[in-house]
Amino acid sequence: MAEGVLTALLGRTPAPHEIRTLDLVWVMFAAHGLDAPTFTSMIVASCLADPYANVVAGLSGLRGDRTGGASEAVVRQLAALGDAEAATRWVGQTLERGGRIAGFGHATLSMPDPRVVVLRKALAATARRVGQPERFEVVRSVEAEATRRLAAKGVHVNLNLYGAPLFHLLGAAAEEVPIMVAAARMTGMVALVREALDSIRLMRPITRYVGEPRRDVPGGGEAP
Repeated sequence: MAEGVLTALLGRTPAPHEIRTLDLVWVMFAAHGLDAPTFTSMIVASCLADPYANVVAGLSGLRGDRTGGASEAVVRQLAALGDAEAATRWVGQTLERGGRIAGFGHATLSMPDPRVVVLRKALAATARRVGQPERFEVVRSVEAEATRRLAAKGVHVNLNLYGAPLFHLLGAAAEEVPIMVAAARMTGMVALVREALDSIRLMRPITRYVGEPRRDVPGGGEAP
């Protein structure tokens, strides 16, 4: 699959190291517990819906700016940074005016994303191979400066900061990067659903009303 996708993106037969790199990045993105798209997929699976509805539901959860769209934001923010010094300066200016750094923050991790260790090495090697080592230096500077400013607040780097530019260096345009994420995550969603189907029960959360209490209605009677 990696060879076929890279052939389409690059317009040529990919090198073995390019195939290995895409496989690696896809493995890192494939599953990460019950993230929002996977949880959505599991809910639909609990209804015993057909597989197509299940996948579409999961991918719909991946479409938003807080999930798959976050990877596109990383590519676009990095494209505007010419070198490591500019990257450091940009992080400071962005945070001082209350902005956010794409590729930082995670819904459940209170530590740097452990997958970053693997992807950081892969990005450095890929950037060297394509003759753009400065792209790695830009990302590394963003990580270092944002970590210096945000770690004390419990905000740490996530895999998008390194995974998104890897997809980009492998030929994906910014708007195509979420599709590359989806290709990986769909594998994880399908695997989890297949494991659960034999025993899964209908997921039906209970809600509790926290609105206005019972009150009188002008004109007589009580509101239900």
